[in-house]
Amino acid sequence: MGLGICPPPPKATCTESNLLMETTPLLIVLLGWISILIISILLIYLNRKAPAIHYRGVGLLVASIIVNGFLAFYYIAHDQKPDWFPCFLMLWIPSLGIPLWFLVNGARFFKLAMLYKMNQAKLGISSGFSEEATQGIELASFHDYADKGFQSRFKKWYSQNQSRFSLNSIIFLILGFMLFHSLITVMIHVISKDVINQRVCVVDWEMIPVVSFHGIYVLLLFPGLVWVVWRVEDAHWIKRELMLVLIVETVNFTGRLVAVIIRMVGSTIPIAPTTWFTVATLVIVHSITIVFPVIDGWQETRSRSQINQASFQMMLDDPYMFQSFKLFSVKDFSVENVLFYEAYKRLGRNVKLRHKDAKTSQISDSVLVDEILQIYTTFIKSKSSFELNVPGRLRRELDITIEAGPPFSIQALEKIKEEVFINMYHHTYPRFVRETNSSTKHSDSASESALVSNP
Repeated sequence: MGLGICPPPPKATCTESNLLMETTPLLIVLLGWISILIISILLIYLNRKAPAIHYRGVGLLVASIIVNGFLAFYYIAHDQKPDWFPCFLMLWIPSLGIPLWFLVNGARFFKLAMLYKMNQAKLGISSGFSEEATQGIELASFHDYADKGFQSRFKKWYSQNQSRFSLNSIIFLILGFMLFHSLITVMIHVISKDVINQRVCVVDWEMIPVVSFHGIYVLLLFPGLVWVVWRVEDAHWIKRELMLVLIVETVNFTGRLVAVIIRMVGSTIPIAPTTWFTVATLVIVHSITIVFPVIDGWQETRSRSQINQASFQMMLDDPYMFQSFKLFSVKDFSVENVLFYEAYKRLGRNVKLRHKDAKTSQISDSVLVDEILQIYTTFIKSKSSFELNVPGRLRRELDITIEAGPPFSIQALEKIKEEVFINMYHHTYPRFVRETNSSTKHSDSASESALVSNP
């Protein structure tokens, strides 16, 4: 009594009770894991507009969480209760789940490279009509300078790769690889249907392709991904996060390989089950995927408390500081904001040369009208090459103004400028200050070290 020993009758009830006691801890773990996944997805969705989430890609982050979570769920449950899964699932889940995990994380590498390269190209294209290029010819428009062939190399690269690096292209590539893996798995299923369709599964050679592709992805895909982002710089710690994911998965693959070799040679060295390596990797990767964006957002908030609008305006008015800020915006993936602000300032100066009151004067001068239209088609029009991330309401208001035709007022762009100003102040500038302060500290530390070593 009270010792947890089942009485002899009835035997069926005792068996059911023992089974429930055995499965309850596992069910609690699995339900807890599912709850963590749901909370993680909600956290990503609710903060989807934050730069730390936006530039990582909401869709790719959610896909990574789902694939990580599903595989971890499967391996935890299968390790404890293999009889829960029919034999065909033991083939299909690893055969498709593992490649999908690699492809989703690989897509995140390509997205990072895409953001950086595209921002580099935008800055390169814009240098053709930058402040330095237009000195002494104040009334020249964007269109005039673009036609002169400035930075044609950047323009050519941008036009050739804009669609190649798009998210749709990445998704299409993932689907192509998954179709290939599906066909391989179908062939294995058909050849071994007598084994695969059994309830008690004794899988042998059928798992060789899974292990082989796992090794190929680690040994070939990972070095390729490192090469893709080797020269990439980002202010959101995305590269650090992805590199850490690569390291964790490489350790996992190495650990599993060592465990298999030890068992094959019949060694008595105690080794953890290979499933533990996989589960630990998936849980760690999930944590990294959630923790890094949160830390990045926290650092941004902390840096924001150290700035003020006066210092921001001072930076914008200082040509040298503004140039540094513009170069930094490439790493922040927000170069179009800085380029628009620069274009707006230049337009304002050009208007003042022709109009005493730039705020109220209606602009009908063909050169200035052309410059306003060029700013609109470059930065504001839907699906423009340097499209700004501004509220749709402001975009529609300007659409109506442009459709009505000239004369225009520079005031028509004022609301867009204010929105861009706020975005730069609240998001890009805090990270710029954080990196500038960090670089200053490193320089001071290096100087102190040099003085100590060379008294």
